[in-house]
Amino acid sequence: CSTPLWILSGVLKQEMTAKGERWQTPTDCYTLCQVHRIRSEDGAYPHTYEMRLDHSDEVVMRALRENERSACRIFSRGVGLDALASASDHCEEYLGCIEPNFWGTAFTVYDSGTDVDALAASSKEAVQLPLRRRSPVCAIGYETNVL
Repeated sequence: CSTPLWILSGVLKQEMTAKGERWQTPTDCYTLCQVHRIRSEDGAYPHTYEMRLDHSDEVVMRALRENERSACRIFSRGVGLDALASASDHCEEYLGCIEPNFWGTAFTVYDSGTDVDALAASSKEAVQLPLRRRSPVCAIGYETNVL
């Protein structure tokens, strides 16, 4: 008996809808936050980042950057610091990633979809999976001051 993989696409859509409802809450004001970088003991990678509310120090989300060239993967606060290194891009707490340009002056924020092209290059069988494509959420850029 073989089951076609497209049957699982309904479950994937339900999961993405629930994740979107949880994180896209409209507000009428600003929320002040701080980003804290936690380096490993010797100062090398991986680096862990925590976004905390300014007034209560409550952790809103965590991120992990494994090396200098990797994307920064963002997870909800449900992932503890110890479990962050082993957390998967396919777990429920995964929110998306941030990729910098070469100079570090522009960043693209992506949602929790899958980079299907990179996955297909590494595994031919992955092309048949019902995966949602990763799409950009926003772009952040700034000009450098060379003075």
